[in-house]
Amino acid sequence: MIHGELEARTLEAGRVQAGAPPDVSRQLRLTAQAEADAWQQSAEAATRNDQTQAANAKALASRIAAERQRLEAVNARYEQWSAATTSTREIAAKARAELERRRFAQHSAAMRQPHPRKRTTSDGRTTAAARSRCRRRRPHRPARARGHYRHERATAT
Repeated sequence: MIHGELEARTLEAGRVQAGAPPDVSRQLRLTAQAEADAWQQSAEAATRNDQTQAANAKALASRIAAERQRLEAVNARYEQWSAATTSTREIAAKARAELERRRFAQHSAAMRQPHPRKRTTSDGRTTAAARSRCRRRRPHRPARARGHYRHERATAT
């Protein structure tokens, strides 16, 4: 697959993901647990003959049950969306992985190439190494006299 097609697949998955309903499965589990706890409190209060506490716990359990039912409807929409878009999201994940693999291969190939500024001589040494070797062979040159450079001549009067 060419690069453009891979990117198109990942963009399509991004659009699909943007239209996703919220995933409320965690909230749904917590709400169901809270509802069970409220019913348990109601039963314990009833065994202690605490009618006020039992009534309050039943009212709380009823409100939590209504919230749980609302979350179940939202979760059902999410599950439907997830089932309908599974193939699109899986194809996009594979396309993303292929793009990353290509970027990595391209990067590692670029790293294997010699640096463009490093030129080599016929014996394989870089020109910088060859120049420094030549400098070591030359006798030491004395520093140039003052006034040699143009900017020094203009200021020296």
